[in-house]
Amino acid sequence: MKNIQINKKYGRLTVFAQVPSLNKRRRYSVICECGNKKEIDANRIGITQSCGCYAKELLSARQKGISSPKFIDLTGKRFDRILVLRRLPTIKKRTMWLCRCDCGAEKEIQGKHLTHGKIKSCGCLCLEINKKRMRGNSFGFKHGLAEHPLTAIRKAMIHRCKSPTNRFYKNYGGRGIYVCEEWEESLEAFVEWALNAEWKKGLSIDRKDNDGPYSPKNCHWISVSENSSKKRSPELTPRRKKE
Repeated sequence: MKNIQINKKYGRLTVFAQVPSLNKRRRYSVICECGNKKEIDANRIGITQSCGCYAKELLSARQKGISSPKFIDLTGKRFDRILVLRRLPTIKKRTMWLCRCDCGAEKEIQGKHLTHGKIKSCGCLCLEINKKRMRGNSFGFKHGLAEHPLTAIRKAMIHRCKSPTNRFYKNYGGRGIYVCEEWEESLEAFVEWALNAEWKKGLSIDRKDNDGPYSPKNCHWISVSENSSKKRSPELTPRRKKE
């Protein structure tokens, strides 16, 4: 006999009471995440995942040309400063959304970057944080992030992993080293990680696992002297402009 626990959640359904049996079958009253209540047989609990709302979501997704059962409609939802306006055509199997930031700027953002909390604004939040942290340094934000040292570091990082003409490509892209999707697509995401990881001017980015990618979990900042002692030592800090 199946053991059903009151107040336990099964899929989207939470069991909250046992009701009179029907044709000698134990039955329970359940409430769905959407708020609907229904009664189901004990042997269906754990198999039936919702009151029927999940099936409707799947049907709606298929009508929009989306076959994935994991599709979640983000329209109208808010993520920090971002308000999702509508879904856009899929780009390279990536679900894209048109969003509006509280500052008024509109931006196309990949869905998982919103749901995973990777992007919280159009970039204005990152700039505001950076201005506070970098106040008093010789470099500033007169031109946004365009002339920030981290911009050059990210550009060099991507170039040695993707461009065969780069003199360090054989040690990076040629070995299968790559830059994670989050950093490659968003300068703001890279800058925010760098500052949270206590980047300072003059430090170099380093991969903890020499065979792993450039990603938040696999990277940290080290000094130039530490970097020079490693086997592979490309120019990870931006070059100084000739005066």
